Amino acid sequence: MADKLIDNRQIRVFISSTFQDMQDERDELMKKTFPLLRQKASERDVMLTELDLRWGITPEESQSGKVVEICLHEIENSLPFFIGIVGNRYGWIPRKEDIGNEVFERFRNVGKYVERRLSVTEIEMQYGVLDRPEDMHAYFFIKKDGASDVDEPEKLFELKNAILHNSRYPVSYYSDVNDLSVQVETAFSHLLDELFPEGNLTELEKERLSQRSFMNQLSATYIKDERYFKVLDDFVSDKDTQFLVVSGESGLGKSSLIANWLKESALRQDKYCVAYHFVGNGGSVGNHLDILKCLVNEIGEQYGIARQPGSSDEKELDRMFGVVALSGKPLVIVLDAINQIQDIEDAKLLNWIPFPPQNVKILYSTLLDDKTMEVFKNRNYPLFILSPLDRNRRISLVNGYLKSFAKKLDQRQVERIVDDPQSCNTLVLKTTLNELINFGVFEKLDDRISYYLASTSIKDFYQRVLRRYEDDFGTSFIRHILSLIAVSRVGLAEHEILEITGIKPLDWSRFFCAFSSHLNVKSSLISYSHSYIREAVEDKYITPDPLFEKKCREEIVSHFCSDPSPRAMLEMPFQLNLLNDNEQLFKYLDNVDVLKFWMKYNGVEFAQYWRKLKEDKSSGHDVDVYMHYLPDGESRVE
Repeated sequence: MADKLIDNRQIRVFISSTFQDMQDERDELMKKTFPLLRQKASERDVMLTELDLRWGITPEESQSGKVVEICLHEIENSLPFFIGIVGNRYGWIPRKEDIGNEVFERFRNVGKYVERRLSVTEIEMQYGVLDRPEDMHAYFFIKKDGASDVDEPEKLFELKNAILHNSRYPVSYYSDVNDLSVQVETAFSHLLDELFPEGNLTELEKERLSQRSFMNQLSATYIKDERYFKVLDDFVSDKDTQFLVVSGESGLGKSSLIANWLKESALRQDKYCVAYHFVGNGGSVGNHLDILKCLVNEIGEQYGIARQPGSSDEKELDRMFGVVALSGKPLVIVLDAINQIQDIEDAKLLNWIPFPPQNVKILYSTLLDDKTMEVFKNRNYPLFILSPLDRNRRISLVNGYLKSFAKKLDQRQVERIVDDPQSCNTLVLKTTLNELINFGVFEKLDDRISYYLASTSIKDFYQRVLRRYEDDFGTSFIRHILSLIAVSRVGLAEHEILEITGIKPLDWSRFFCAFSSHLNVKSSLISYSHSYIREAVEDKYITPDPLFEKKCREEIVSHFCSDPSPRAMLEMPFQLNLLNDNEQLFKYLDNVDVLKFWMKYNGVEFAQYWRKLKEDKSSGHDVDVYMHYLPDGESRVE
């Protein structure tokens, strides 16, 4: 987990403190300190998210066994970043009956902490940092003495000593909230310098992070099939085969197979170069021009080929193929989920990919009923079609998956699940298991299993999943959050969701921990992990209510309208375009900083916005002056 956050250029820091005496500190850090640090981080393409689950909740809510479970989950989700603040109170001491048995089973040493009568705050600090063998980026801040209303003076004294005598992590005293704010800002500014030296990432580096992150997510809980790996290995080693298409129904694990094969086999080879691209990257829709650009950048980097100024990506890729042909080192291109590209300008005919030389292989994956499959059949490309897992492998998946979460079903329950027709779809099967893992009432498991097995189709199954979350969190809560994510350009960051919705961090964390298997965190932006859940959200909340969709888009615009960051420059034109607010779209694009950003990022998409404005004769704006800035060919707008 620690490497995952740092690799993704993300600082997700858990803040631990007592409740009653820390309101001023929380307000100062959440409203002033971290927004400033977040801005500093964004200048280095780093996303910083602070997690203070006690901010904005009542004392009654803070003294809850469920809060303990959520806090421990979020500590693990935030490793290796942690802040501990100790004031003049020791905090609430939970009893064994306050905490569910699943917490003691899931988190190490918690039973011992409760037996020792430790407060929730000390449990967080011991579990998250002090008792953890691996090194953390942890900081402790102790308020200078002076208060007389200490609740557990001996225990508070022992906690301070435990922190002070742990020489691995910096500890400092603070006098007031302003002093604390300065110290936290200084500490995390130094952390940024240490982990992420000043300077923005290149577009290639950003894309590599995104692709590697998604590949790592696909690698979790995968059951390897040696037969499938051998097919892919044989394809790479066969000198006479240039193309291979992996196909099968949605949800059978095509992307997971390719991701795990890349990690275990292809990326460890030094006999050839590999350029891979997961098109959907979690269920979203891709643009073939973006894919071309990524391939050109990646191949150019690996083979040391400088890009020719003014040349289109398609011409550049063709030219680079010529260089690769003469290089002596083969190239393997992997394009996963090619079915998820937008069919703009007949992109699914795949004519935008130049025919490669003999030492370049291309591995595709797509759906059986997609337009791209017709192209592959017409070209007589070899097909490898995945089959659903057989019954024994489904049983192995169920038992192994549950075991990784310290869970177990009896044999009858396992057989009920694996024998259901919908469970032949691996993704549906895993979703069922995730739902059961999050369901806390063991005695009612059979009823919960029956609820999901009663679904008549995969579409109905995921609608049932959404209804279950509505029951647990409230319909308006689920509808709002999931719709915002669905209408965003490529997802929203945690702090953006919190700021737009105004929900409490604790409520967000409860939901995020429960719903995480359906979410994909890519470059710190939260989107959907698969198309089934995204489509379920769109069908249930967005398509039936255009006014609600409009409201969600307007909320995103309102959030970003005064933000000068590249993050806002990506989201604003996208939303204004879909809102058909051409007046505001023109005003936003009529800015030299926006112009410079988009011409560097994606001139083609930028041109599409200007084309729309030019076609709007009622606006009264003369946009011809901007046409010469656009990429070759885009200025000639009819």
